[in-house]
Amino acid sequence: MGMSQDEVEAILGSADNCGKTMGTMASTWGNEDSKHVKIVFMGDKAVTFTYDGLK
Repeated sequence: MGMSQDEVEAILGSADNCGKTMGTMASTWGNEDSKHVKIVFMGDKAVTFTYDGLK
């Protein structure tokens, strides 16, 4: 939480999918139907995240 998108991408690599909605940017690494991490950025800071299928 609180990391910029550049800081997150330095760790996870480039996002597989991103979308902007009402001042937020939601970026997904992986496939939402299987293993993935989804992070929502507001003002270029991570504010929420979800994940599934990770060990």
